[in-house]
Amino acid sequence: MRNKRRANYSYKFKLYPTKEQKQFLKRAVGSVRFVYNYMLARAKENYHLAGQKWNVYEYKKLLPLLKEEYPFLKEVPSQSLQEAVFNLDRAFKNFFAGRSDFPAFKKKKHGGSFYLPQGFKIERINQKWGLLYLPKLKEPIKEILKGI
Repeated sequence: MRNKRRANYSYKFKLYPTKEQKQFLKRAVGSVRFVYNYMLARAKENYHLAGQKWNVYEYKKLLPLLKEEYPFLKEVPSQSLQEAVFNLDRAFKNFFAGRSDFPAFKKKKHGGSFYLPQGFKIERINQKWGLLYLPKLKEPIKEILKGI
C-alpha cells in the first residue's frame, strides 16, 4: 500500500486591504501574539509555583475561558488562536530536545503573522486580480494573484 502524504502548499499574494481590513489583520496578529505570550507566562508561572510541566492540551482548554476574560479574542478565528498554542508547544519541544533556546515572548515590533488552516476562500476575478475571503471579515480583500 502506498504511503499517503498530506500536501502542503503556500502561495504569495499582494494584498490591498482597506483601512478597516488592515485593522482586522493587525488585531488578528496582535491577538495571536497575546495568546502566545499569555500561555508562555502561565506555563512559566505554573512550573515555578507548582512544578507543573507543559501540556499543550491543558493549555488549549484555557482558550474559551480566555475569550470570556478578553472579549477582543472573539473577533479572531479560533483556529488562529489554537495555532498560537501549538506554536508554543513546538517551541517547548524544540527546547527540550536541545534544538533551541527557551521560548521567548513575542514582540510587537517584529511584526507577526497568523495561521488560517481552513475557512478562507480565494475567488479569481480575472488573470491578475482575485478576492480573498477570511473568516470573521465581512468584505473580501483585493489581491494580486501569483502562483495559482
